[in-house]
Amino acid sequence: MYFNSPIKCHSSLAASIAIFCSVGVIFSCGFVGIMLINELNILYEEIVADLEISSVTNKEAWNNILNLQNKYSKNKNILESKRRSPRDLYLADESRSELCPRGLPGAPGARGEQGGLRKPHF
Repeated sequence: MYFNSPIKCHSSLAASIAIFCSVGVIFSCGFVGIMLINELNILYEEIVADLEISSVTNKEAWNNILNLQNKYSKNKNILESKRRSPRDLYLADESRSELCPRGLPGAPGARGEQGGLRKPHF
């Protein structure tokens, strides 16, 4: 009589429903996990594509900066050549003298001032 009692029947029905619900929750969690992994893969692909685009943009910007710098340095050299001091020309003559033979001596110059000992002033 114990085996055919209504309490035993209800408890086995409740256990069956609990098992069915647990299996459903487990499958639902697996399905949601798969969906999340898929969304993360899509997000990863979008990020990689954006990084490639920004990399190309950065390379173009860097090349433009280098081109501007080269143009500026060429213009700077032109301006510097117009502002050379006589000392620079003298130094250029010294380097030229190594390549060219000496010319005829010029007329003697005026005699310089007589030097003397000076007292140091502090």
